[in-house]
Amino acid sequence: MKTKSAPPAPPRRADKTQIVSLAACLAALVSATSAAPMDSTTLTDFDFSTAQQNRTQTLLDNGTLELRRILTGPTGASAYRHMGWPVATRLPDGRTVVLIRNLKSHSGYDSQPDNARRVIWSDDNMTTWQPASPLANPPPLGVNTGGDITTLGNYDYKGMHALSWAVPPGSTAPRLVAITAKHDVAGTPSAKAFRVYLSEDRGATWREQPGALAGLSYDDAVHCGPNIARHPEFGLVVPFGQPSNTNKNNAIARSADAGGTWEIQKWTNAAASRSIEPAIATWGAGHMVMIGRERMDAYGHDTATGKYYYTQHVYQHTPGAPFSAVTFTTARTNIAGNGKTPVAKGKNGYEAHDTADIIHNPVTGRIEMIQSSRWGAGAENPLPATPENPTEPVNALNLWSIDPVDLLAGGATWRFDGNLVERQGIILGAVGLPKDNKDGYHPGGSIVDEAAGKQHIFIYVGVYTQYANAYRLSRPLDTYAFRAACGLPPLPAPAITGITDIADDNTVTLTGLNFTALKEVLVGGKTATVSTSSATQIKLTIPVGAATGAKITVRTDNGIVTSDTGIVLPDHGVAASPLAPAGIAAAAGASAPALYIADAQNHVVLRVTQPGGATAIFAGQPGAPGALDGDTASARLREPRGLAINAAGALVIADTGNSRIRLVTGRTITPAGAGALNRPHALAAHDTNGDTYIADTGNHRIQKINAAGILSTVAGSGLAGFADGPAPAARFRSPKGIAVDAAGNLYVADTGNHAIRYIDTASGSVSTLAGQPGSPGHDDGPAPSAKFNAPEGVTVDADGDVFVADTGNSRIREIHSGAVATLAGSAPGFHDDAGAAAQFDAPSALVIAEDGNLYIADPRNRAVRRLTPDNTVSTIISGTAPPDTPAAGGAGGPNNSGSGGGAPTRFLAAALLALLAARARPPRLFMKRGRPARPLDAQRR
Repeated sequence: MKTKSAPPAPPRRADKTQIVSLAACLAALVSATSAAPMDSTTLTDFDFSTAQQNRTQTLLDNGTLELRRILTGPTGASAYRHMGWPVATRLPDGRTVVLIRNLKSHSGYDSQPDNARRVIWSDDNMTTWQPASPLANPPPLGVNTGGDITTLGNYDYKGMHALSWAVPPGSTAPRLVAITAKHDVAGTPSAKAFRVYLSEDRGATWREQPGALAGLSYDDAVHCGPNIARHPEFGLVVPFGQPSNTNKNNAIARSADAGGTWEIQKWTNAAASRSIEPAIATWGAGHMVMIGRERMDAYGHDTATGKYYYTQHVYQHTPGAPFSAVTFTTARTNIAGNGKTPVAKGKNGYEAHDTADIIHNPVTGRIEMIQSSRWGAGAENPLPATPENPTEPVNALNLWSIDPVDLLAGGATWRFDGNLVERQGIILGAVGLPKDNKDGYHPGGSIVDEAAGKQHIFIYVGVYTQYANAYRLSRPLDTYAFRAACGLPPLPAPAITGITDIADDNTVTLTGLNFTALKEVLVGGKTATVSTSSATQIKLTIPVGAATGAKITVRTDNGIVTSDTGIVLPDHGVAASPLAPAGIAAAAGASAPALYIADAQNHVVLRVTQPGGATAIFAGQPGAPGALDGDTASARLREPRGLAINAAGALVIADTGNSRIRLVTGRTITPAGAGALNRPHALAAHDTNGDTYIADTGNHRIQKINAAGILSTVAGSGLAGFADGPAPAARFRSPKGIAVDAAGNLYVADTGNHAIRYIDTASGSVSTLAGQPGSPGHDDGPAPSAKFNAPEGVTVDADGDVFVADTGNSRIREIHSGAVATLAGSAPGFHDDAGAAAQFDAPSALVIAEDGNLYIADPRNRAVRRLTPDNTVSTIISGTAPPDTPAAGGAGGPNNSGSGGGAPTRFLAAALLALLAARARPPRLFMKRGRPARPLDAQRR
């Protein structure tokens, strides 16, 4: 559980939608004002042939690519020939940090005592970089000393490195995490093979975390990274290349505490594979793929073509599976080192290609790889330009992709999607041939900037016998547009021409074109089940949780298309009257999400469509209690109260009067789990692992139904009372509210004890988060001394802030930074206004939706209310139409404000207007500190 600094007063919740929109506008503004043509010196650095330079210049001029030098090396006697493996990450505040290895030569490490790693950063969208003279100053990670391989630094700079960031437990500030590795030379002391460095001040100073990776030795692995993945369950994950011997080992390490401690997992490949310098990406539920250049002749080399191929390692993750269960399936890809095998030039065959970079592309939905090729004139597919002198090496960066569905099915055939850049000549000067080649571009450790629609790739280029510079090469995430710019044949993109009405079995049929190679269909961002498909027609089932207005997205191997109009979900009756909301859940959607309301008095579940508040019966029949399963129109419920939407998109109902949990899949209600429950009042579903948690009110317990439908007790002895401590011995008194955070920890509205309890699911302990058990009241202040009065509702946001429906006090409260504050409400009543001027009457449940608003079930007022981030209360629907609020379905009136939203604009004029408007507004007081949107980067893929 996070600890935060004390909030300013009065408390107000940060408007995340405004923060994201403003951050996007500012990013567009900075990008537009910093653009500048590339100078000829940079192009000369790349040693292009005429054809290559013309092609690159065209892509720069038309905006397809962006090329910027980020670090200039000295010339003459102090020249650096190698700036290999520049890796980058972007902090939440927008700072971009790059870690670069600076070497006098590629292999003569011990003879160059000033070899070092350098850290530079940019706070202005990568326009300028600090420190101003990084090569003239001592680097933050130390300096090589004396040519002694056992001393600090020397062995460190011989190997590769990786970089990322994470937020340590109990903190809100991100910490930079760097891992350095030794070079693959036998005899390096095992105790000094790998090191972890941490920076608490955004990269300015660093400290070593001693022994963090002491469990790895030379016999296990060599090199790390080049990137660190951000796994949804494991935390930071870094792969290690296999050693230069006959072992077939793999090793990865993970840290759940921002680099403080690491758990190491090793295994032996079944195949004769020994890939090195593996890049890693994650996607979906936590699946992982690594790809590296192969060093085993028996596996990576193809005698028919004489080429060496990259190897992939794929892990299909089951949510909740432990890190110790990680194993990878290994396969050789079709991605080969370019051109002829360079063995004839005295090189190892695997050096035909170099370090890769790999990402999950949020725009295409595909796994995409940047291949660094050392030799030859092209990839498996011909490149757009051919070298002028085929006897010299040609270095290239090529783009390949594969659908993650194919990876999980065992596929290993990647698609060539174009060439970013290629150069005739040399990366690193070395003894031997006039233009020898000892290294590639090293593109590992890029930043995926979804807001800007770009992947920022960091590479280095050396000029023969002179110096090395580091560069940022940015390409569009719209790979289909990039393919067109590269002159590749267009792919048959899908198109939607029609959508039928939703049938009684909850299915719709799409008509269109090019639905071949179908990978996925989404409805409002939720995966739909496809029953049949052809090139022109798809029949699918609408997933539960998809609201009216949700658009349909079709993803194929050849493109993505989204419908122009949204679906309209059918209902089987007009909302019951008078409304008596007892529980509430929100569907997905960053703007006007649909709401599901448990109407205990009328024995139905309702759906409320926003904006406008149109309300209809979703399940059950008004005034007809029962316990029948079946289709939602004929099924029967009895006093439903708790609602949740689980990881599969199904609506889960706490059918309180029947002491059962029910599941709505499509338009069908079935039992969920089996076991002894006693009038359960509330539910909470984990976003990824399939678990649904239950406030089992009558049994004074917290229970769980897992994805397999098995019921188990999480905490509580079953005896009413109060006791913190180990979960089995803890005691609750009639808990009526429950929430789960991203880590799986639980927050309980312990109604009878007038307290909010916290369950650490990792340690299995129960503690009191806020309130004085057995002492009702309405005091704000430090959590231990604050008081609640029979709270029934609780929800938690992505930042770990907890919101409480304080039922007996008719207030909405927030727990933040160890303190309790009232957001809205005072004496019981009904009034829409801001803060304490608003009134509720015994609010029973609440939920925080993706649009940043709190939605509140206010049963005695027979209303559903909305609390916006500026603490303004309005009424969505009302069954009794109090004097100052319109009747059900109304959205106007003097005390009501409608909701809305939209995507942030990408144009400079709009960005300027947004900036000026933000400056013109009076300052807002936030209870939580506003955070800018977090661009995805390669280290959290």
